[in-house]
Amino acid sequence: MLTCFGCALYKKDDFGECPNSRRTAECVECLRQKLNATPLEIVADTFLRFPHLNATALKLISSYDAFLGILATPEARARLDKIQEVDYAADPVYQEARALSHEFRAALLELFFDEVSGLSELTKMYGVF
Repeated sequence: MLTCFGCALYKKDDFGECPNSRRTAECVECLRQKLNATPLEIVADTFLRFPHLNATALKLISSYDAFLGILATPEARARLDKIQEVDYAADPVYQEARALSHEFRAALLELFFDEVSGLSELTKMYGVF
């Protein structure tokens, strides 16, 4: 969504105006090129464009990194692979991963519903309905 929103968000900023904003074929090619970036690169680029979201960026990247850290630990990964639903509430590894997922979700909500950047309106118009 961020890549698609970029056509509307980044027309007039320090990163330059899209020269092909009125040409459909060129716009599609531009989007195709931008989609070669990884999701993390796309999110990072968005945060770089909106410095007022630095705290949100820190929350999102930190929670993502910590979650990947859990999954990268063989013991924790094996534990999560085998855990039964009845044990979720008592399992500290599961609870840590769950808390990180909630922090990540909260950061995404802050990003996509940020009014200063214009993402809120785009999310409401194109992402929700």
